[in-house]
Amino acid sequence: MRYQNRLLFATISLALACQAAIAANPYLNCSSTKAHTVLVRGKQWGDGRGGVDTGSAEVACTAKMISVCVAKTSWGGIYKISLTGFAPDARSVKPDYYVVTDGNIALLNESDMNKAVKTIAEAKSPPKFNKEDLRAINSGTLKFVDSPWTTTIQVKGDRCTYLCSHESGHSQTLVWQKGHGLISCGSNYGAMADGYSVSVNTKK
Repeated sequence: MRYQNRLLFATISLALACQAAIAANPYLNCSSTKAHTVLVRGKQWGDGRGGVDTGSAEVACTAKMISVCVAKTSWGGIYKISLTGFAPDARSVKPDYYVVTDGNIALLNESDMNKAVKTIAEAKSPPKFNKEDLRAINSGTLKFVDSPWTTTIQVKGDRCTYLCSHESGHSQTLVWQKGHGLISCGSNYGAMADGYSVSVNTKK
């Protein structure tokens, strides 16, 4: 009987551990607060290239993508993702902050980011977001139109793609991969007036 009880306890413990592992966000998790830096490659165009206006001509570029969990919580955490060191031409890109829960990744858009991060990190539950704030989901497809904007978030295999586009040509793209995090991102202003598109090489 004691052996059976120990076996039952071990089975329940293993099941709970597996459930906790499954519940974690598959794209980002705050198991570590150490910054993770990867090289990204791609292209950029327009006058955002250090003030160099090349029109819609695309130029190859590299940059560094830095991802770091800036706040760990009982329900998830907050990530800061930055793009820096664009070369050969400099480009300034504002870092993004994402609130990460088991099921979603949402963009945190506040004027005082430090205050917002501190407030959310101290909360016992994650804040409520509108669908417009979502940047990744775990399964299925989410599509909505808020004219003139159209947004699609779609999961295929181990990747989730976020695409938001404006009738005038503005757009933003994010690609998340399970176990890797953000692997591709792009932004375009107008009809190829200014923007960039870079990706991580996930092939080993």
